Amino acid sequence: MMPGKNYEAATYAFHMNEFCTEKRKNVLERLGEARSYRYRFTDPTMQPFVILKGLTEGRITDEIADTFATRRQLSLSIDF
Repeated sequence: MMPGKNYEAATYAFHMNEFCTEKRKNVLERLGEARSYRYRFTDPTMQPFVILKGLTEGRITDEIADTFATRRQLSLSIDF
């Protein structure tokens, strides 16, 4: 997630777990079992907000943002 930086899995796990607490307003929900947890936003509008904020601040690139695009999104094409 952070180009050029190497972080241990435990570092990510700590921060992901923090976002599942009231201290961080329960932004994320943790699913699954130990060592294979999955996380999702409790409010679906947070994912595009976080992606757009990351792009605006230069924290992520378009290529990184594309990895978060869901397959459920519609590809719109308009023929004139």
